[in-house]
Amino acid sequence: MFRPLTPLDAASLKALPPSSLKEHARVFERCLPNESDSLSSWALLQQFLPVKKRRKILVWSVGPKLAGLVSLRQMAGPTAWEVEHLLLREDLLGDSIPFLEALCKTAGASGAEKLFLRVHQESSLLHVAAQAGFLCYQNETIYVRAKAVAPQAQGPYLPLRPTTAQDAYPLFRLYTAVFPQSVRCAEALTFQQWSAGRSLPWSSRNRQEWVLEEDGRLKGWLLAARRGGKGLLALTAHPDARGIEERLLTTGLGALGHRAQVRMFVPDHQPHLQALLESHGFAKAADFASLARQLTVVERGPRLVPVGA
Repeated sequence: MFRPLTPLDAASLKALPPSSLKEHARVFERCLPNESDSLSSWALLQQFLPVKKRRKILVWSVGPKLAGLVSLRQMAGPTAWEVEHLLLREDLLGDSIPFLEALCKTAGASGAEKLFLRVHQESSLLHVAAQAGFLCYQNETIYVRAKAVAPQAQGPYLPLRPTTAQDAYPLFRLYTAVFPQSVRCAEALTFQQWSAGRSLPWSSRNRQEWVLEEDGRLKGWLLAARRGGKGLLALTAHPDARGIEERLLTTGLGALGHRAQVRMFVPDHQPHLQALLESHGFAKAADFASLARQLTVVERGPRLVPVGA
């Protein structure tokens, strides 16, 4: 049985042992094992009740027992959603395909055209998700610098400036220049899809974004987000300006100051970034698979057809 979460579930969730359900979904701000696996379904209930407008929570029960719990959240726009939490009973993992299909229907009924899910590469959910229609389109590695390091020399000055609303489409063009077609087909082929699917960590007051502009075109983008002792970096450099990546990295590290931990995701199509991070004190922490499920049929534009005789 699949149904929305209600306050009446509080008693059964509170009584459930924390180890009964295993967390499978990973998001930017909760991507390391010790940040997810210990989260109980009762803690999830306390965190998300009452359910907000841009979030959906679905319960899977088998008889009187809880078998699964999922939290979906809207990304930057209403047509792109992601799986924020996915807690499942391990002994029922092979039977969870209908539950995954139900959460896809829930997201689609809320206006989603695409649903995204990130899991560990060794997760037993990968095969099940594929049977439920999810496509694995990209592998990522998270690198973590677990202790504060004195800022290193940044080299020549980079004329970065804060992003503005007018940078949205140039940033999309930078995205299309950097990411391979296989990734863009799953994530965003159009500006509207890219805008809706941007996943920026934490609130705007906890992050900063900058761009590097040369000759009227964006050559680089940098994001630095902070929350407590944690920091998160993301950067993109145009293939014609790849030499700026180290200066973007050191600029971002400088903006984060002496955070106790800094993390950064590196897609598998950017292996050069892995060596760069390792040279700055980062270490590989985990490997992830990014999955997507298309929820609506993409309409084709008008086309010419022969006129009948």
